[in-house]
Amino acid sequence: MLARFRRFSIMSFFGAVKHALNWLTSPTNDMIAINPNFVPRYVGDEGISIYCIHGTADYANSFQHIAEGIAPTLPSCISNIKLLSFTGRFRGHGIEFFVHQLVEKIFAYKDKEIIFMGHSRGGVISAYFNEYLARITKIKVHGVICLATPLKGSDIASGPMSWISTSMVQMQKDSPFLKHLENKIIKSKTKYFAFEAEKDMCVLTDNGSIKNHLEPIKIAKHGHLSMMSISKKVYWKVSECLDEICGPELPKNLEEENNEINSECKM
Repeated sequence: MLARFRRFSIMSFFGAVKHALNWLTSPTNDMIAINPNFVPRYVGDEGISIYCIHGTADYANSFQHIAEGIAPTLPSCISNIKLLSFTGRFRGHGIEFFVHQLVEKIFAYKDKEIIFMGHSRGGVISAYFNEYLARITKIKVHGVICLATPLKGSDIASGPMSWISTSMVQMQKDSPFLKHLENKIIKSKTKYFAFEAEKDMCVLTDNGSIKNHLEPIKIAKHGHLSMMSISKKVYWKVSECLDEICGPELPKNLEEENNEINSECKM
């Protein structure tokens, strides 16, 4: 407890207050921002959608600060940013429950190419979809950006919270759920990025990354919530990640890639 308190900072406090105000005024539906600079890569191309997946107690606009920050420099292959809202929170559901909602939303929007940005539990949801469902649903995930995500577990996912929440049990340190997901991420061909906040009291240092495989992008002086609500460095670094994901090696024709995958499955 003392170690977590030492991570407290004035910046993280004001960031948490701003985040709370955003929480109180957030709509309960999805929010969509169109990229005016989108340029189709081929005939019929609908572009890549960025899916923003909020954390355990949040709403869609928890990503508003980052979405507004990256909007002016979005790569031309990205058509829109979707800030998703999930139902069934505070009812003790597991990660799979929210992943099922995510699948329904992807099918409803008819998106075929996606980049995920997930904060806290949202990063676990994003990684789970990519590793277990992307291939069978024929959704191309170009990248997963994890922001303060407990890839190695969270110290607060214990005690009373774990008694009433399956997802908290799944996000405990050294849980079989996270270990299996970590092994999948290590072997994955998808580009992953992990952000860690120096003053995070929920996901302590090194719990938001994978040593010797997924090195963290450190955000100094910020906490679990303030990195989302007031940090400029976060959206600067996210923009760099998007540039790397949407580099020249990005597949230009999704149909051709799907044909190659189908051929591999038949072998």
